[in-house]
Amino acid sequence: MLSLANNHTLNGGYEGMELTQDLLHTRGIEQVGLGRSSELAKQIGMMGTEDIRICFQAYSYDGKKDIKI
Repeated sequence: MLSLANNHTLNGGYEGMELTQDLLHTRGIEQVGLGRSSELAKQIGMMGTEDIRICFQAYSYDGKKDIKI
């Protein structure tokens, strides 16, 4: 599970974000904290076995004052 929530996520623009997500997906690497919509970005990542599940959620702050979660 890889967290993509950080203040440099969009340095490569939206094309870079989409490329990163596509590359991770094709390699079977789960990610949290970034999405093509705010709802997708807020999704909880889960992994584990039948007996043990671990949940991940990741957030970042971009410096804007009018954030609505």
